[in-house]
Amino acid sequence: MSSVETVDRDASLGRRVGWIALGQTCEKVSQLLMIVVLARVLSSQDWNTLALMLTVYVVGVTLASFNLEHSIMYFVPRLDVAQGRALVSRTFISLVGSGFIAGATLVVLESAFGLLGSMRLALLLAVAFTAEPPTAICGPTLLARGRVRASGTWDASMSVLQLGAVLGPALAGAGATATVAGLAVAALVRFATSVVVLRPRLENLSVADEGMLRSQFMFCIPLGLTLAAGVLAKSADKWMIAVRLPEMVGTYVVAAQEIPVLAALPYAGGAAIAVGLVRLLADGHRTTAHRLWIAQVESMCRIVVPTVLLVALVAPELIRTVFGPAFEPAVVPFRLFVLVSLHRVTEYGAVLRAAGRVMETVWSGLVLLGSNILLGWTGLVCWGLVGLTSGAVLAFVVSWIWTLGRIGRVFGEPLHRVFPWGTWCRQVAISSAAFVAGESVVKVIPPPVPTVPCKVTVFLGVVAIGAMVIRGSEPGGRGEVTA
Repeated sequence: MSSVETVDRDASLGRRVGWIALGQTCEKVSQLLMIVVLARVLSSQDWNTLALMLTVYVVGVTLASFNLEHSIMYFVPRLDVAQGRALVSRTFISLVGSGFIAGATLVVLESAFGLLGSMRLALLLAVAFTAEPPTAICGPTLLARGRVRASGTWDASMSVLQLGAVLGPALAGAGATATVAGLAVAALVRFATSVVVLRPRLENLSVADEGMLRSQFMFCIPLGLTLAAGVLAKSADKWMIAVRLPEMVGTYVVAAQEIPVLAALPYAGGAAIAVGLVRLLADGHRTTAHRLWIAQVESMCRIVVPTVLLVALVAPELIRTVFGPAFEPAVVPFRLFVLVSLHRVTEYGAVLRAAGRVMETVWSGLVLLGSNILLGWTGLVCWGLVGLTSGAVLAFVVSWIWTLGRIGRVFGEPLHRVFPWGTWCRQVAISSAAFVAGESVVKVIPPPVPTVPCKVTVFLGVVAIGAMVIRGSEPGGRGEVTA
């Protein structure tokens, strides 16, 4: 029988979601704020160095964790207190070991090939690799035991800690090496704090069920591989630019920044129907499940597509205001990266997971990674920074079509019917017309007039007119489907 140590039984669902959202929001905002401040205060050379270090840090820490923290949420609530503590202890120790291996590997590679150009930086990153992965289980462990407020507070406070540790040296003018040292110090403090928080659970290793441990790792293999492919796909293009155009690494990292709301919307939409999809597919109701998914995608198309084109429209002013005029070369690549979000109108992996086809999410990530390397490198060699960005965008298209084909197999629909192409194309057409109108208006207004309000006003006006024109013309007959 499962047992819960501490549960905020009187807390409402809204409050629980709020605490979780607080931690996640602080994490995303602190990451974006870190990039903005570092890009503005560091010299061009230091920012190029640090931008590369941050990509290596994200990949190393992510690979070392192997997504084991997600297994805590799945397994711990099913165990009694002693077994749960044993599983947490084993997981913590396993992550210490994997982090140490990741750090040692980085040091060996730096010694042999000089990939980072500095053994001191490699050693500092190795410290972060070793100390940070074990701390990934702290929030999920608290959440699994019902301590929602503590979990949200942990995520938020650790984000603020890392932000302060990294920005402190940078704002003091200490340079890239001291800033990376701040990253390592934050990881060590986080490790020490996690030991204190998890201390009651870092005991009783002898009662750990070896079968449960094997189940845990088997559960994490597809998740870990998917995560690894995803993080490598997001970093491969940055490493390619570091090899070919090292002086442009910082500019490219700025251009590749995701807009938080555009990253969050599809996952929120997918989460809203996940339970319904699982239930319908398990009962064999593929047609009804497809209608439910289509309804969710169509609703997100009307939000995501105009938002993407609006962000692309104001990209020049956004880059200049947030990062400064020195990053003007990032405008075109940033616009291209924003356009990637045109297809992010749902979380496609949610359908494959609901159907039990977890390994196909792994293949989807590998297709993206392979396409990104092939098309990105070709574009970089032929056309430089813009060519690399264009290749990365095409890689997302390849992965998108491949994934839709697999989703079509789940629903028993061909590619041309599995996705609401009509709704999506209409939204793209209207928003593209609004984009062109917004770009055109700034060419006729006098210079003292602010461009952003004019662009936004024209854009929203055209979108509103387009929505009125096509209202009622979208295909009907799907009916209302609820999750």
